Amino acid sequence: MVNGVVQTRDENSATSAAGRNSATYNGIVAGLIALGVPRNDISSSAYIFNYTARPASPNPYLQWGYTVTRSFSVRVHDPSMAGKVVDAVAAAGATQINGVSFTLSNPRVAVNEATELALQDAAQKAASIASSEHLHIIGIESITTSGAAIPPQLGMPLQHIVPTAPTTLDNAATTISETVSVVYLAKP
Repeated sequence: MVNGVVQTRDENSATSAAGRNSATYNGIVAGLIALGVPRNDISSSAYIFNYTARPASPNPYLQWGYTVTRSFSVRVHDPSMAGKVVDAVAAAGATQINGVSFTLSNPRVAVNEATELALQDAAQKAASIASSEHLHIIGIESITTSGAAIPPQLGMPLQHIVPTAPTTLDNAATTISETVSVVYLAKP
């Protein structure tokens, strides 16, 4: 997932700020579609329109006028395309890229596998402990599980800098964590 922002400003015209924002965003969408990203994988997540009055004594560090900020997300199914999507978004006028995250398309399969491995590990540890105490496992009293996929985050601040070389992103391994608590019953 690539998360970006288009921010436009005009000191005097709300229409100009909004129009330029829409034109830039539409250009980003067109560029992504040309890259092969399906339209339904591109979505706006926020649209903020703001007006700040010009101060009586201008401050060179204060910006005033009309500001339009649009946040958007691009779902990328092929991790090797993430850098190309970042480059296309930057080249089309995004003013910020808030981050790139890699997640699993079907985390349930990985969670199920992690649960199975955790249960096998618990059984081996229980058997070892029981054996060292001259006990025999006779059953299970309870099993509880909890866990979640933890996607790696790659923060990518952008001040409208378009890279001269293609952006490459290392899709770090997604960690699947599953905690299993098993209460075994044992007897001598």
